[in-house]
Amino acid sequence: MNNHYENLSVDRLYEAVWGEGIHFGTYFSGSETIEEAAAMTRNCMVEAAKIDDAGLVLEVGSGHGVSARHLAQKINGRIVATNYAPNHNEIAAFNTRRAKLEHRISHGLADFHNLPFFDNMFDLYWCQESFVHATDKSRLMAEAFRVLAPGGVIVFSDQTTSRQACTNEEKDRIARRHGSPDLCDADDFTELLRNAGFEIISVQDWSAHMTGHFERLVSRIETRWDNLAATIDASVLHANYENWCVAADYARNDKIGWFCFVARKPLSASSE
Repeated sequence: MNNHYENLSVDRLYEAVWGEGIHFGTYFSGSETIEEAAAMTRNCMVEAAKIDDAGLVLEVGSGHGVSARHLAQKINGRIVATNYAPNHNEIAAFNTRRAKLEHRISHGLADFHNLPFFDNMFDLYWCQESFVHATDKSRLMAEAFRVLAPGGVIVFSDQTTSRQACTNEEKDRIARRHGSPDLCDADDFTELLRNAGFEIISVQDWSAHMTGHFERLVSRIETRWDNLAATIDASVLHANYENWCVAADYARNDKIGWFCFVARKPLSASSE
């Protein structure tokens, strides 16, 4: 799994350019900031999953905890927010305490390939833009199915790759960036869900927002370049700037996309 986000300079860069949450944004009016569009995405995912009282929620890849805090304000239930990176877990826990949400959110370290939780434990499984980093997506989906209670819902958004539209060099570049050779398009994610035993509820194509999102990231890094260069390693700054320029081009040419998936574990199913 990619340890890209455990680098301190990367953390500083992403917080300065992406904002508190490293998530894609939905731009419906075109005038939204990156942060406003990312918040709208979280609202759209709650709406897509049709949840208001979720019981016990598991979030994987929770980053600095912005989505967990959003969920605590939007739905009833308790949230278990998990990270693979210890430094992110510490920051997320600090942010939860600062928001006085310890009674709603708990934090822990977890690898979504091998979750440290009982079978049939959660009512909702939530993830944003993290599955691309999974090195065994079948295993990831099997674990999601195992820890969800019968009738439980999985909702996740993620970047997709059109392998047909990409050259081999482009596919290799995306794989290196994600730290996983397992590149999926929307149909692949849907098949992974079905193979794990899930019933598909909805698949929403949000790819139209991708180009504008990466263009905003590029513009923001250009505008703040001198200030960023004072505290961020030059190789990190240049590499990420180049990657976001390339991503904007790939999105513009339909080589990468972005989808939201909602599925349910059948009531008749059990992980026992």
